[in-house]
Amino acid sequence: MEPPVLTGISAKFTESADNPGQIAIELHILLESDDAVVYDMEIYFNKQEKPWQAVEPIQAPPGWNPGALEETAPTGGTRIVGIRYVTEQNPLRTCQPVQFVIQVIPPDALGNFITIYLTDKDHKVIGQVAAQRVAAEPKGVGGSRNGLIRWLPGALAAPCQPTG
Repeated sequence: MEPPVLTGISAKFTESADNPGQIAIELHILLESDDAVVYDMEIYFNKQEKPWQAVEPIQAPPGWNPGALEETAPTGGTRIVGIRYVTEQNPLRTCQPVQFVIQVIPPDALGNFITIYLTDKDHKVIGQVAAQRVAAEPKGVGGSRNGLIRWLPGALAAPCQPTG
């Protein structure tokens, strides 16, 4: 049974224009009820729109460390089936978006969504989110040609804005 889809957590990613397959994933806790609950994010290669072969970790928020997700094969050996970032002391906090940068291999395996599993302090899966691809702003363009692109980031962050 698949874990529940978590609401109240925004997830998006942007692919580097200069480095195909290099993506920045942003996770943003929007609700107080989810504050300091997430200690781990896991991405399984076979759960993606087109399965990935591998991932190279590039950057993590302070206090977060990358690691391989391994599976024991029937023959007794292990194989890497995904990547995880884990923290012991810096869980995701409400209204404090964080960014993880990875290189997806092969680059053309990237779709428009990335399924990400989130775990609690005991590293038990609490649910999943789907990070949606966000188009990078073209270089040298001061404003967006599309009003939706200008509106969306503010709408997603609206719960984190001071109310008065």
